[in-house]
Amino acid sequence: MSKKALILIILIIIVLYGQSLKFPHLLYWDNAGYSYTQHPIIHSLSFTNLKAMFTRSFDNHYHPFTLISLAIDYSLGHGKAVFFRITNLFLLIFIGLFLFIFIYKLLRNNWAAAFISLFFVLHPFNVESVVWISERKNLLFMFFLIPSMIYYLEYIENKKIWFLLYSCLFFIFSLFSKSQGLPMIGLLFVIDYIKNRKFNRSSIKEKIPYLIIGVVFLIAMFYFHVPANFERTHPHRLPDYLFTGFRNVFFYVYKTLIPFWFSPYYSYPQNPVSSYWFFPVLFILCIWLIFKYFKRNRLFIAGLLFYFISIFPLLKFFPIPYGNYIAADRHMILPIIGLAIAFWSLIVNNVKKGWVWSSVIIFLTLLFGSSYYTISQWKNSQQFYTYLINRQPEVVSGWGNRGRVSLSEKKYNEAIRDFSKAIKIKQDNSNLYLNRGLAYAYLKKFDSAYFNFSEAIRCDSSNFKAYSNRSLTLIQLKKPLEALNDITCSIILNPNYVDGWINKAFIEYKQNNYKQAIESINRAIELNPQNIKLQYLKNEILQEANKNKSLN
Repeated sequence: MSKKALILIILIIIVLYGQSLKFPHLLYWDNAGYSYTQHPIIHSLSFTNLKAMFTRSFDNHYHPFTLISLAIDYSLGHGKAVFFRITNLFLLIFIGLFLFIFIYKLLRNNWAAAFISLFFVLHPFNVESVVWISERKNLLFMFFLIPSMIYYLEYIENKKIWFLLYSCLFFIFSLFSKSQGLPMIGLLFVIDYIKNRKFNRSSIKEKIPYLIIGVVFLIAMFYFHVPANFERTHPHRLPDYLFTGFRNVFFYVYKTLIPFWFSPYYSYPQNPVSSYWFFPVLFILCIWLIFKYFKRNRLFIAGLLFYFISIFPLLKFFPIPYGNYIAADRHMILPIIGLAIAFWSLIVNNVKKGWVWSSVIIFLTLLFGSSYYTISQWKNSQQFYTYLINRQPEVVSGWGNRGRVSLSEKKYNEAIRDFSKAIKIKQDNSNLYLNRGLAYAYLKKFDSAYFNFSEAIRCDSSNFKAYSNRSLTLIQLKKPLEALNDITCSIILNPNYVDGWINKAFIEYKQNNYKQAIESINRAIELNPQNIKLQYLKNEILQEANKNKSLN
């Protein structure tokens, strides 16, 4: 193995991804909903939390090892983004080194190992997995999966049972990091094919432990994993998924070869069947061409099989409970190895031609440039959502989340513009009206704020935050009785809503109902005893009440 190649891989990763170490958490992308950097489950490694990690799914995902790794980072860095990012950087470095070792053992070629490893670490497909902290699971499952394949190679070469046991152990670790490691059972046959091993009873027996592990894991995953709102997040017809799957086979290959215009989100078209009808035909044609012209190129065939087996569960041929998006860059972290192997097979056949190596260098340079640019788009929340909007202007979350960022930065007019854009796309989203109402309220445009809070309630009558904020607006509009009614509705909908009790106390305070105000603020303190400001507010109310002798 080449030490120079290994050093080069490390240096490229540091230069390429080092810029991400100073990036903060992405608001509303790294700390809410799907994300875990602010999830209470990672705030402590208590027995209760550890038990929950192994016995519950989180946002339709079952990956206890990933949650444990995030919890360790959280405890070390008190939730600071840089600690999560350092771990991601080290994981990528080790993955790159492991991949070099795996390819070298597989093909016994330093150049192949160097090319495929560089292809992997440089490709923009992997930016999302490294820079998006909540996608730690992609790095972690690869961190365990590649050593599992290395030990399998050691086993078939040396026939020592310990290597097989090590391989199975790392396979288990990979699955507990992310279920995307499951296709490895099929990839073992691809490895056998590359090594020119015979397909017989003995080779099948070797795979039985992996199959048992996979089945047990699937049972555990489905036992603990309960997909929520499946129909809402998967509104498409079965033919839509079928044609989408064939489209995605080519989409990922295309993005591999033309590594530009990546996006954090890829949305479905209005009618996938009419948009993608020709992809099944193209797929059949490509299969025919491959077997006609490349059937003797075993490595090329093996690379394509590696790609297809590892990407198949994620092609969207059928609905899976992981979000209503058509494709995702992060899904290629394992399949891209197969395509890199296939490309290498074409390079080997033309290695004596001078233009080949020049083309390889140019292509790898393009990969570096594209990845560097893509990484830079994640440097802060405003930049990221602008990037998402530029790539996918029809995606509501881009406009909505950029509006929320502007709202947090007190750029209220900009926030209103973004929320208005989002509402044009999705007119029945209660939270968009809620947030636009907040922006108007901060600008003291209370009539507009009232309208938006009312629209939020119309879209979702259970939106307790909309009732709470409308109550404060009604106070400004000199409608105290309506305000009290709204805040009461808010608390009824969510009795544990701290801000609701605070707003209720404020309204009662403004109406000189000091006794009720004290009761409300006491309830808020019960719900959030760590908030010192609540005690100050209580003291202020008490002082005013004593001044007016209104507590008796």
